[in-house]
Amino acid sequence: GIAGRTKSTTTTLICDFFVVAGTDPATAPLSYAGDGASGIYAWGLQCERGPNVGSYIPTGAAQVTRAADVISITTSAIPYNTAEGTLIGEGGPRHSAVGDLPTLGALDDGSTNNRIQLRRDGTGVAQLVVGAGGVVQASITITGSWTTGGARKLAAGFRAGNFNVACNGVLGNLVTSGTVPTAVTSLMVGSIVGVVQINGHVRKLAYIPRRLTDAELQR
Repeated sequence: GIAGRTKSTTTTLICDFFVVAGTDPATAPLSYAGDGASGIYAWGLQCERGPNVGSYIPTGAAQVTRAADVISITTSAIPYNTAEGTLIGEGGPRHSAVGDLPTLGALDDGSTNNRIQLRRDGTGVAQLVVGAGGVVQASITITGSWTTGGARKLAAGFRAGNFNVACNGVLGNLVTSGTVPTAVTSLMVGSIVGVVQINGHVRKLAYIPRRLTDAELQR
């Protein structure tokens, strides 16, 4: 099937470039007979063995191993509020086993000592974890299996003594103790500390510099 595509234009031609996920080319090569007249000049071919399509890896005469995809933005580049806020994410893992703890999005300090993390926990359910100074301040899970290949919308609100999370409109149990980590330096997309990746798709990740109400988290 077609996993994705990008579009390129020139002054005379519009071309569609497709990423194709098919069977193992060693045993069932993909082919197209064509019409006997038309042609195409193709480059950037990349074949991968596995259940998922990875990012394009530019190479030359030798093979190249790329680093993991890591997307982040520093909190100094956004209107970050150290006292309260809301983290909203939508997406899900496509190739993660239960126990992998895939992360949808997080605020961290380059470690897990200070973090606000949206993830799937070790039992396969949605979870908010808040840590400050290396101590977990809040850990809230939402009942309901979050299977690999399934997308979820998570919204977490945080303020000192006021933490909660909603998953697909289902609200967790309010935590009325604990502090907000003030030392976070990065907003991570699909990972925490650049590791524990989502291994899937992140449709949306948004930060709001105020604590939404629980009713707003459920929307």
